[in-house]
Amino acid sequence: MDALVQFLRARLDEDAAWATEASRRDEGAPVPGGAHWQWEDGETDEVITPDLSAKGPLDEDVALSLRSRETWPTGSVGELPQFAIHTAEDVPVAVGGHIVRHDPARVLAEVDAKRQALDHYERTQQHLAKSDGGDDYVFAEGAVRKQIQYMALPYADHPDYRTEWRPWIAIPPFPQRP
Repeated sequence: MDALVQFLRARLDEDAAWATEASRRDEGAPVPGGAHWQWEDGETDEVITPDLSAKGPLDEDVALSLRSRETWPTGSVGELPQFAIHTAEDVPVAVGGHIVRHDPARVLAEVDAKRQALDHYERTQQHLAKSDGGDDYVFAEGAVRKQIQYMALPYADHPDYRTEWRPWIAIPPFPQRP
């Protein structure tokens, strides 16, 4: 496995670990596939969708809390969601909307999709190693590698990231077609 793929797999494992832990309530098992977070009115339990055009804090008019859609049994009052943020009085609208759009369930789905892309890249490399190295295979491997390099860009501030992985530096020109 090449170093870029190893680097990406390690970062994806970290992302998945954080999302999984954020999907755990107390010491219990995490929600399979990740918790789905939503903002709810603290008094009515109505789901509130932040309006990106609004300014100011999320809960100017109502007391909002960030909760999971999933619920867990309690010993006294029945099932309750996970309360990630009890009151959103200091949470700006854009931050609140961003939190919900990138809940643990979405992060885990993105991690899974990126792992599948890495698997595809490795299969492409294996196929190329077994082929006669024709231009079509070299072109395909280079194109897939470029996508893997773009996937690594969000982690460019990680101390293990290498500058030669930047897509505009690392890929030599594609072979010329006749």
